[in-house]
Amino acid sequence: MDKLEYNSFTYIEGLDIREYSLLPQTLTIGSKATAESLLFRLLLGTVGVYENYNDILTNQKISYVKIQDTFLETTSQNPIKEWLTSDFGINDLDYYFRINNRNKILYDELLTEFSWYFINKSRENHVSAFLNLYRALEYMSYSFPMAFASKSFNYGNTYETLKAFFTNKDSGQLKFFNKFIKMLFEESLLRCPFLIDTFVGDQILDRKKQKIIERLCQGMNYSDNGSIITIRYSNVLDLMINLRNRYFHFESDNKDNISNISFNGDQFFGSLNDKFANWLSLIFLEILIHGVYKCNLVPFN
Repeated sequence: MDKLEYNSFTYIEGLDIREYSLLPQTLTIGSKATAESLLFRLLLGTVGVYENYNDILTNQKISYVKIQDTFLETTSQNPIKEWLTSDFGINDLDYYFRINNRNKILYDELLTEFSWYFINKSRENHVSAFLNLYRALEYMSYSFPMAFASKSFNYGNTYETLKAFFTNKDSGQLKFFNKFIKMLFEESLLRCPFLIDTFVGDQILDRKKQKIIERLCQGMNYSDNGSIITIRYSNVLDLMINLRNRYFHFESDNKDNISNISFNGDQFFGSLNDKFANWLSLIFLEILIHGVYKCNLVPFN
């Protein structure tokens, strides 16, 4: 079983020997792997993660490659092969990972945050796991628009979008990133329903969770059937930002703050985190797809 120590983690091959032997070296758990290719493998549920200093191991077997409401271990023999589109194959992906050495620091940080996310999730430290996801969001919001621009065919639209980021003093990087996401994805995907289950198992706690979610979704076009609150994927980052502000960075006189009184933070965040991880994964994979297309059609200078 191949292993690779990278920063403070060891990544362990999760595919069986037959599927693993068919991979190009950039996609194996070996010396040719990069932080970006390891993150790709991690989010497809094909590697285990071992945290070296605290002796913690988790086998990450959930694939976060499509919108989903339930998160079960993949039964696929090779999720990488299934993820590949009809427009490019494993050799195109290999070529991209071989020549793309940009943004190493970014992908080192993202790999670390997602690795910690899966470690914390496995230990049911869901509040800490959310912080890992939020830190990943912050890194993405600063860097992904730039990475996209460096690989974009449509330089005119990209320039105008990025220009707004630097000239609009009223728009922080997260607000800009939200606009960028709406440019990155098709409207049909952004309109997909994002379901939030308010069930806890106790009538009082159910109602409290429902009220908290309703406050977090203020200003969004949400629906509520009494047990499920539904927003659109275009609002998921807004929900993450609101949740962070209300729980971790609150104002002392704001009635919308989330108090820990009669509130189980790990239970609350645990019910949402995989959905957030799923959306951040889809953003990462969309940027990766764009890079593979660009790399194989127009070589980097």
